[in-house]
Amino acid sequence: MNRAIPVIAILLILGIAVGVWFGLGFQKQLVPDNPPAQGVDLEQIAGLKNRLIAMIENQVPREAFPLLVELETLVPEEQNFQVRNQLVAIDVLLAAENAEANPAAFQEFFSQADSLSKSLDESSHSGFADWLLISRIEAARGEYGNSLLAIQRATQKENAPAAVWFELYERLNRHFPEQQQPAFDAIQKAHQQDPENVWVLLEMLGQLNEQNDPQLVEKLKTLSSQLEPFLPGIQQRSRVDLKQILAQTIKASEEQDQALVIRNLRLMTNVLRPEDIAQSDRARVTPNSLEFIATSFSPDRELAIHEQSQQEASTEIKLVSHSLISAEQQLSVRQVEVCDLDLDGIQEVLVLTETELQILKQQAGGWQKALSHPVSPGFSHLAIADLDLDADPARKGNTPDAPCALADLDLILWGKDGVSLLETQLGETIQFVPHPLAGITAVQQVFPGDFDLDGDLDLMLAEESGDLRLFANHMQFSFLEKTDRLAPPPAAKWLEGIAVDLDRDIDLDLLLIAEDQFGYLENLRHGELRWRSLNKDGAEQSPYSAVAVTDFNADARWDILFSQGDALHLLTGTSSTPGVAQFSGPVSTTCSSRSIYLWDDDNSGRDDVLLVSPETRTLDVGRMNNSGEISLDANLLPSDPVSPGILVEDVDLDGDLDVVNWSDNQVNWLENQGGNQNGFLRITLLGQQIKGEQVSASGRVNQYGWGSLLELKAGSHYQAKSAQRPFTHFGLGKHAHAEALRVVWPNGIPQNIIDPAPNSVLCEELKLKGSCPYLYTWDGEQFVFATDLLWAAPIGLQFAEGVLAPTRAWEYLLVDGDQLKPLANEYHLRVTEELWEAAYFDQIELIAIDHPESVQVYSNEKVGTATPPEFKVHVVKQPLPIQAAVDRKGRNVLPLVAALDDQYVKLYEQKFAQGVTEEHFLEIDLGEIDHTQNWNLVLTGWMYPSDTSMNVARGQNPQVQTGRPPFLQTLDEDGNWVTVDELMGFPGGKTKTIVVNLDGKFRSAQSRFRIVTSMEIYWDHVFYAKAEEVAGQASAEVITHVLPMTRAELKYRGFSQRIDHPGNGPDRYDYDHLISTSAWPPMSGEFTSYGDVLSLVNSEDDRLVVMGAGDEIDLRFSLPATELPSGWKRDFILHNVGYDKDADLNTVYGRSSEPFPTRSNPINPALDESTSGAMPSGIEAPRSQPARRFWREVIDYSAAAPNSD
Repeated sequence: MNRAIPVIAILLILGIAVGVWFGLGFQKQLVPDNPPAQGVDLEQIAGLKNRLIAMIENQVPREAFPLLVELETLVPEEQNFQVRNQLVAIDVLLAAENAEANPAAFQEFFSQADSLSKSLDESSHSGFADWLLISRIEAARGEYGNSLLAIQRATQKENAPAAVWFELYERLNRHFPEQQQPAFDAIQKAHQQDPENVWVLLEMLGQLNEQNDPQLVEKLKTLSSQLEPFLPGIQQRSRVDLKQILAQTIKASEEQDQALVIRNLRLMTNVLRPEDIAQSDRARVTPNSLEFIATSFSPDRELAIHEQSQQEASTEIKLVSHSLISAEQQLSVRQVEVCDLDLDGIQEVLVLTETELQILKQQAGGWQKALSHPVSPGFSHLAIADLDLDADPARKGNTPDAPCALADLDLILWGKDGVSLLETQLGETIQFVPHPLAGITAVQQVFPGDFDLDGDLDLMLAEESGDLRLFANHMQFSFLEKTDRLAPPPAAKWLEGIAVDLDRDIDLDLLLIAEDQFGYLENLRHGELRWRSLNKDGAEQSPYSAVAVTDFNADARWDILFSQGDALHLLTGTSSTPGVAQFSGPVSTTCSSRSIYLWDDDNSGRDDVLLVSPETRTLDVGRMNNSGEISLDANLLPSDPVSPGILVEDVDLDGDLDVVNWSDNQVNWLENQGGNQNGFLRITLLGQQIKGEQVSASGRVNQYGWGSLLELKAGSHYQAKSAQRPFTHFGLGKHAHAEALRVVWPNGIPQNIIDPAPNSVLCEELKLKGSCPYLYTWDGEQFVFATDLLWAAPIGLQFAEGVLAPTRAWEYLLVDGDQLKPLANEYHLRVTEELWEAAYFDQIELIAIDHPESVQVYSNEKVGTATPPEFKVHVVKQPLPIQAAVDRKGRNVLPLVAALDDQYVKLYEQKFAQGVTEEHFLEIDLGEIDHTQNWNLVLTGWMYPSDTSMNVARGQNPQVQTGRPPFLQTLDEDGNWVTVDELMGFPGGKTKTIVVNLDGKFRSAQSRFRIVTSMEIYWDHVFYAKAEEVAGQASAEVITHVLPMTRAELKYRGFSQRIDHPGNGPDRYDYDHLISTSAWPPMSGEFTSYGDVLSLVNSEDDRLVVMGAGDEIDLRFSLPATELPSGWKRDFILHNVGYDKDADLNTVYGRSSEPFPTRSNPINPALDESTSGAMPSGIEAPRSQPARRFWREVIDYSAAAPNSD
């Protein structure tokens, strides 16, 4: 029989309200006053609703207002939907366009808000969100009294969360400082609602101290307890011993040493504010107005829309059972896995029994044991994972069209005997090398995932005691326990775990479920995680049993399906703020199941659910659409009882998902026949990079990209999945192909593929996520890419964990005069930010360098030297060619470095990770020269950098190669190579020319030198010349002019099309071909508002222009007053003072643009008593990056306007 149980029908019949279960609960839909009108085109209004939500979430509210008017005409009875979304659109517009600076220009919107406020007064259905929005709108108008009244009304509404009380506190604190007691009451209420919120607690501590409240000591102890696992990391990043400060403050409070308490509270606050734990909590109590969007009409209308929605014709499939291991064999099967273990393009079945691990291969006569490996009876569980990143560029396996190397999958065994890691070694036969985790026994579950975000898979162990233990992968099967970095949940018998970026802030979280616990470990970066419970408050609960994560309603937010007691429950993700996991629901279906497996059995493109009945042990299929409706279909599957073990996998690789089922003494393969009548897409992710014909490990992500977000658009249908297995399967329904696929790799880099092939193997795109801003110059015909900027000024970059890179804020970069020509009697330059980072410019200065055409000039710009170079202009009158150049194998490379011709020499053969290679050198011979003369070596080249996460990963194991900066060697009298400059410097980023002085560096009569490094550096041109330099304003050969800046305008531009270099050179960018969509996930924090910024970059004064991804500064400079003499040439030097902070997941404070750097303290100026770390003065209207635009890119993708970069 067909047991159809539509969820929404159940809601209507049984009256189960879809309310707020936990979190902020901003998506509660109110019941309308009037029933829906008849005869409305439901498909039309559903489409208008979706477009409206897209416009608001993409923060283009002016495009949303006509849609609101149209919907008002079509469905006037949907007043709650209309009012809420009009308020959100108005508030988003006022914030985006800085209405507070000129309220009069927005009077029409304030008048509209007044009308909405009046309608709310007359309605009995207004909620706290409506009045919070009114409060924000009144604040933008400057009517702070009305704003206060509105937020006070919000606090009086049912279920007003901590965020409402915190907003009341902030409103009082900022605009009504005399109302100290109401402010104190409001922050206390916010703390009661969210007692673990560090941001709220920090504010409350200050209030308790001002009130001389005896609770201060208790709350300080609470804060100390909450921070305990994270204090070592906080000290490492801030260089402040917060544990000592907390203890000192508690003692001072007890002794009523008010002065010390005030000092320490200020210091504690400044240390904690930029930390991820505080920033995450801040986001929860300062929600974006997008959180309040009403996404649904009234329940009756939503039900009507779902009932009318066109359903694709059902696809006839059947499951055919094949016995892989029969009961007669008496093997005592523990667990089964399926994967292509030997990389031959065919799946194997791995069977863990009580005494051995069997590998089954499909032969002509059926499935046969190909090999076995003995195991201890104390191992009862099995998982697959690549733990050693051992991809071999010479091995691509038999996977069709694999453009890059494959890595074999290793095995994880666990049980009462602890954990054993089996390293897979492929040769003529498969060999397993065991690596036991020492000192571990009685393990219940193992969850692999890159929890410390450094590019390899770590292990979270759940012991039978119920405790969680974290082991970080330090490469080469070395795992170090980092459990002390967890703020764990209560001990429990953990049943399942899913490593997924649940809160869409890029870092990997871990969703966990036990019989009495349900929640997730929130990733706070730097290897730190804390527990956030999703347990339902209230009466005693039935036990949980299973959990799954998917995007059921296709809105680019994760939803959670879980089994509890005799029902399935669906939590719908509602958050619009990265870093905040927030849900509405649950929507419940009476249907008990001890297991939940997502299974698109017919390739419809919708995740169905495979369920196992605990009473009958039969399989059922729960059909779902993207509205959350579920119906149970018992006709598809065999009615016989099934075994407890279930795995969903495409065993025969025919394009549909099969089911593997096992018990103590048998293994069955339920072959899906017919599911592949609909289209499918099988995606294999490989953490390998390709440049030209070179394939190498990236080192940035785990080999199979586990934890990546994959998003697909086929027709109008959007799907999202998290990579959890060697390949990810998408059904396409009746669509012949998919229009677009995006992968957001675990390190945050998005990769877009237009028209992906059905069986796609994707190698990680060789694409920088963080580096530096770019410079474009007008060459007389067009803007051309010149170079990148601020390479010496990284903020928060780590060479290893806790080892910060130095920051040098200034630079002097040469701009060739052929690349910069006048336009309308001015020099035009463009500085762009096109990567996942924030750039901070304090000063930009253009210096013209006039010189005879017979003379070449170079700046003294290089990075990585022992002491910062002084600003000098190097003059070259006679460049002299080197006589010989060879690599480490003695091969002649002189033709590649003899001329400046964009032909770069690659001197290494093995690349371990992006930016890290085997040690290699360029050996050059200058010939017979006078060693008593002062000579300069002039080198043009570029380097491809590693990043913070790779540095942290490779710094964990002393046996692993790291990137050593170039050092200079020469021959001594005995013919030995000796180092004469430990840090000779290197070109930062894109192609640049550096000058290395050779004075005093000769050690014999020979003139041979070696430039040795293990960094990924490529050289184009090398020559030498007599050292001549000028440091002043003028000389006989050089005249300098500092050019007045006439324009500096900050604006949003987008991203230039990348131009791949065909050889070993750096990528360049085509300024005229623009990609305007969001290329990167949003950074939090504030950025400079668009408009005139000339006063901010005209001088060095710590007043910064803060740029985010997609921003551009349009710069113009006057020409020199004097004409260029005949026979002379004009080159330029761009002098910048600034900083750059990339959003790498291990960059210190890399989540946000804040705190803003200063010359005295680039990392956190708030730790200096003389500065505040607030938005630099002179920036009156800061802005934030759109929170949802990036996450909606694939949903909103149109093949008519693709974004393919």
